[in-house]
Amino acid sequence: MISIEALVRAGLYPAPQWFPQSMDPNREWVRMVLFKDEDYRKAPFLDERGIRDGMPQGIVPWTLLAELTRQEHRSDAHWIFHISHVGSTLISRLIGEIDGTLCLREPLILRSLFKGSKEEAIQRIPIIRRLLSRCFNPSDRAIVKATSRVSELAAPLVGPAATGGNALFISINPRDFIVSRLSRDKDELAERAPERLSRLKQRLPGLDPTQATSSKARLAAMTWACEASSIENAMDRIDPERRMFLNFANFLQDPRSGLADLARHFGLSADQDRIDVIIGGPLMRRNSKDNAQVVMTAERKRAEDKTSVREKEAIDDALAWLDRQRGLSELIDRACARFELAT
Repeated sequence: MISIEALVRAGLYPAPQWFPQSMDPNREWVRMVLFKDEDYRKAPFLDERGIRDGMPQGIVPWTLLAELTRQEHRSDAHWIFHISHVGSTLISRLIGEIDGTLCLREPLILRSLFKGSKEEAIQRIPIIRRLLSRCFNPSDRAIVKATSRVSELAAPLVGPAATGGNALFISINPRDFIVSRLSRDKDELAERAPERLSRLKQRLPGLDPTQATSSKARLAAMTWACEASSIENAMDRIDPERRMFLNFANFLQDPRSGLADLARHFGLSADQDRIDVIIGGPLMRRNSKDNAQVVMTAERKRAEDKTSVREKEAIDDALAWLDRQRGLSELIDRACARFELAT
């Protein structure tokens, strides 16, 4: 019987059929799953939701991947960083319809980088970047959409100009973000509040956690401040010609021009006819996180309009709280200035 280690050793490079799906908490063992090209393209996310019954998989030591991953291997993946619930999955799916791409949505292994020290994470990143840059066709380009927290490590993940890729950063107006979060499931705001407060406090030492979490609307505002300031911090560390900022609301106003701009930023070849086919297809009408669920755009808009009226006082209070943080953090000030926030 052939061992999983022998299979991985024989087939780790150059194609990405063996995908490093997750890493154990001690970062010593990696779960490898056998993926076909179509598996990557169909998977909404590369966590447990991307694994189907019967897919071959097994556990190998991290040291094996480090041994097999060499400096000459490509490490040119492009990256998508974003705040949460801002349309990044749709953007990734649309880009994935352009020829010459392999889009990887939220690889779970990236979250393992936060289970140890930052120094340890930095040491592991070059290997992970090379693993995520593999493509089935050598002329294709991998485009990795990370989870929102991974923006904290955006610069080292993107890599140096000589061998790395480009980065896209996606955000949205804080008022729209707050309304959107209040209109939907709010449990995630509370569940992740401790982690986001900890991250935000690093950039905003004077943060008062009690004030920042005194209402659901303020929880949403704090979430936006945490993730938007993380994006600003990351953009400071990436060359201007290799980074692009996208206001998702602006993209929805003119998705054809928006997708063409994204293709140019990532060096992809897509003529206007192909762009028109992609934008006119089903992706713009579906929930990107669930292929079976059609987005009821009008119904969603009505729900958000009702929330804006019903929660107006709380939303205005949350925006006023956010405005007070601007004078305490240059990063938050810049994040707000992108949307000309006025409260």
